[in-house]
Amino acid sequence: MEKQSFSDGLFSPLGIKRVIFMLVLLTTSFISCSNSDEKGGSLEVAQEYRNLEFDARGSRQTIQIDGPAEWHISTSESWCKSSHTIGEGKQYVNITVEANDTQKERTATVTVSASGAPDIIINVKQSLYSVPAYDEYIAPDNTGMRDLTSMQLSALMKAGVNVGNTFEAVIVGNDGSLSGDETCWGNPTPNKVLFEGIKAAGFDVVRIPVAYSHQFEDAATYKIKSAWMDKVEAAVKAALDAGLYVIINIHWEGGWLNHPVDANKEALDERLEAMWKQIALRFRDYDDRLLFAGTNEVNNDDANGAQPTEENYRVQNGFNQVFVNTVRATGGRNHYRHLIVQAYNTDVAKAVAHFTMPLDIVQNRIFLECHYYDPYDFTIMPNDENFKSQWGAAFAGGDVSATGQEGDIEATLSSLNVFINNNVPVIIGEYGPTLRDQLTGEALENHLKSRNDYIEYVVKTCVKNKLVPLYWDAGYTEKLFDRTTGQLHNAASIAAIMKGLN
Repeated sequence: MEKQSFSDGLFSPLGIKRVIFMLVLLTTSFISCSNSDEKGGSLEVAQEYRNLEFDARGSRQTIQIDGPAEWHISTSESWCKSSHTIGEGKQYVNITVEANDTQKERTATVTVSASGAPDIIINVKQSLYSVPAYDEYIAPDNTGMRDLTSMQLSALMKAGVNVGNTFEAVIVGNDGSLSGDETCWGNPTPNKVLFEGIKAAGFDVVRIPVAYSHQFEDAATYKIKSAWMDKVEAAVKAALDAGLYVIINIHWEGGWLNHPVDANKEALDERLEAMWKQIALRFRDYDDRLLFAGTNEVNNDDANGAQPTEENYRVQNGFNQVFVNTVRATGGRNHYRHLIVQAYNTDVAKAVAHFTMPLDIVQNRIFLECHYYDPYDFTIMPNDENFKSQWGAAFAGGDVSATGQEGDIEATLSSLNVFINNNVPVIIGEYGPTLRDQLTGEALENHLKSRNDYIEYVVKTCVKNKLVPLYWDAGYTEKLFDRTTGQLHNAASIAAIMKGLN
């Protein structure tokens, strides 16, 4: 072996220089690679996530982004949202689209970007809303269906009255069975002169609450007796002939809808659809002065006083969607008919916080319905409880409620502007205080004044906020009209309503 001198070895000046050069080169390469990993490099979104399709109801899909230390994401349309605007490395991102109420397919793009890498474009497509047609479907027919939005129609309706405790009257047996007819709660069958009297007094609208479940020909299929439909139709026709707008609904019926939980949803939806299909087909040929209202005061009878859950709200909102889909699926004039959907328990605060507008195949043909019975102890508390007989500033310090006075009425009803300002009209489908006719003397006199002051104030506040108020007339001693003759029975309360309108 040849002997190597110290001066030529690793520790010679030349060798040391070589070592230093190699260390510098390695360090530079490491830093360069590190910077490349941090500042740029590959950005990946798998091909399966590059084209996202959503149905019209709106939903969420999850994608995976695999990128460098920092990447950014943006969307082209406000209805398409990303759970992240910035991220790093490998992360899951939710892409959420809102319900499509535009009556056309729509598209958006999601852009993922990072420094030093080409942008990645994700294409988003959302279908338009459609409903399957029934065998009985006929082509849309706009005869007698004016080119009016529901907001425009509401401006023509002004004020109305319920013919209550009549067609919705049922007798509930100990076994839960339903029976009875429109007279079983003591009111007569509504007739032509009643509706003419309502119109002559200055009202534009009549709401006719209706029950059907006590009149099933076949309970297994929810088939309604033709004879019962004939009775309801006769009343509807008489009211229309009198020049009134008419609203019919499915009203209480023993409360079978009052179990809005997922476990019951399929069965309740099926029954609601079967019933509304029959009603919609029976009344399909009437013009736009006839409006359908899906349900009434749906709540949860099983709650035992507890507040509604998100599940309760979601299922009840789903009833509205079933109703709208069913009516539209019959075609004809029902394609264009103005429909009325309900807030949970028709409660104003719950409407503002939890109502979801159903999708529709036509635009601007849906009203929202709420009811107003505040303060409870003045309006509808039973007579055998500690009710309040007076209301309003004129009786401050007297037998008045702690809540539900003028300021509360203003605040509650004006909160519905969140719908009005978005072109969703609101009907106050029921309001009105019980008449405490067991009172006598000055107590009765003050009570009657309080009732009429209250009625006027509610109507005035509704008008101010572009709401349509419908007085709850249950018949009996507090009725506005004699149900047989159509003559005024409570002229003072009718005058209070008309004063509130002006």
